[in-house]
Amino acid sequence: LGIFGFLTTGDDVIKGNMGLKDQVLALKWVQDNIEQFGGDPNQVTVMGESAGGASVHLLMMSPMAKGLFHRAISSSCEGISDIWQFNRSNSEHLENVARHFNCPSRNTELFAACIRGIDAEELVAYLGGQV
Repeated sequence: LGIFGFLTTGDDVIKGNMGLKDQVLALKWVQDNIEQFGGDPNQVTVMGESAGGASVHLLMMSPMAKGLFHRAISSSCEGISDIWQFNRSNSEHLENVARHFNCPSRNTELFAACIRGIDAEELVAYLGGQV
């Protein structure tokens, strides 16, 4: 997910947790479509290892994921570990992206509008495929 999975401006402009929200949307898709693949929407299991294991724990605690899965396997990490703490290097990396694309980094509303307007191919190229 790179810098955008848990991107936050630290205020209400970009709140963060897009990575977990994407996982919830994927689980909703599974619920809507699993029968087309011979699956049972009442027998969905989520599994994650390392950071994925932490995601499983966080999904188990999230009201947004309630009823979307029924079993969980978490390996090598938990959702209350320090892996989810604010990481200064991510913030610095984001400031570098803003600077490269001439986005203001001090005003979060202007920053959000600017970063959303960056051409996806240019952004992927700049990040070396690590979006």
